[in-house]
Amino acid sequence: MGLKKLILLIFLAGLGGSLSAQQAQFQVDATGTDATIDSAISYSLDILSQYLFSTIPIKVKINYTPMTQLGPLGITFPNGIKDFPNAPEPGTWYPTCLANAINGTELNPNQSDMDVFLNSDLTWYFGTDSNPAPNEHDFVTVLLHEICHGLGFLSLAKVEQGLGSFGELTAVDFAPLSPSFPFPDQMGLPSAFDLFLVNDSIKVLTDTGIFQNPSTALMSEFTGNQVYYNGPFGVAANQSDMPKVEAPQVFLLGSSMTHLDENAYPAGDIDALMTPSSAPGEVNHSPGPIVLGMLKDIGWPDAEDTTTFVGAEWGIESLSVYPNPFQSRITTRFHLTRAQPVKITVLNPFGQVEEVWSDEIRHPGLHTLYFNTGDLGKGCYILQVTGSDFQITRKLIKVAD
Repeated sequence: MGLKKLILLIFLAGLGGSLSAQQAQFQVDATGTDATIDSAISYSLDILSQYLFSTIPIKVKINYTPMTQLGPLGITFPNGIKDFPNAPEPGTWYPTCLANAINGTELNPNQSDMDVFLNSDLTWYFGTDSNPAPNEHDFVTVLLHEICHGLGFLSLAKVEQGLGSFGELTAVDFAPLSPSFPFPDQMGLPSAFDLFLVNDSIKVLTDTGIFQNPSTALMSEFTGNQVYYNGPFGVAANQSDMPKVEAPQVFLLGSSMTHLDENAYPAGDIDALMTPSSAPGEVNHSPGPIVLGMLKDIGWPDAEDTTTFVGAEWGIESLSVYPNPFQSRITTRFHLTRAQPVKITVLNPFGQVEEVWSDEIRHPGLHTLYFNTGDLGKGCYILQVTGSDFQITRKLIKVAD
């Protein structure tokens, strides 16, 4: 059967405990698709599952349907929940798939975690080789974008009658489309993503002691082209600068405040997936370091920056990989309980080998190995540490040297 599968114990900051972590699995309910489209859907979700850890399947309802009158490539409705057990922040809306991952139990049985609508009236490219024609929209790119919204890359910002607000969105705002689950009364509360939005003076936009909700002051911030994201992992992935958020002079519901700035991350940039526009021929089959950092900021469980503890019967008791994100060097430290060959491999997001840093027999005890990463470009990577009876996989983010 090859390598045995390990269960990794991931210790999450703020939860005061541990969860059994495994790569997330998706359950898809698709309507209006065919075998070719379904294959592109499967390929897209396989990409994302590399970066997400959850013991609860992520339930996605995909509607491939005409939307000519509405205009967009796609629209996503994340199912939401607040104040659930182990919620990182009270009074904050989290997508149910994230809440399930944090809590370790399914909090929304018989409901999808997100409803994704994709416009069947457009000219799509359903291949997975990143080679659409100039007039074709790349389906994988757009679906990855929409799923990331469903994972929590989403603001609840709104402008109406001269007032900006958080947590005042209603079903009417998105008519005639509507999700399969009840649209919640948001009660004026922000999303987990919103908690990290600041202006150029680093004033937190959800701080009601500074910005009344709703208010003209918030509208000014939402339309001032100076909104930034100040989560620690998102900032680290942006070379220690706050990623800029889309906040043009004219507020566009579904575009403003809920994307990365189009000009800061143009087509072709590794972090362009979550900008508001995707032109025909544009391709991005990776979330990008900034998006992955943001998802971690809002609470997605991740094995990347913690020590993994496993049983001695596997021949390894612990593994640490740091720093992460990294620049020019990383350190791996592991404790073996018996002599065995250990191989350390770096792969890109598509599973292709970039580097093999170590492949030799190690004696029992603590091992600390240092690796220069100058040959790796900025981006996302998968580190695999493989022994005789184990394989431990970790996500790495490289920022510029």
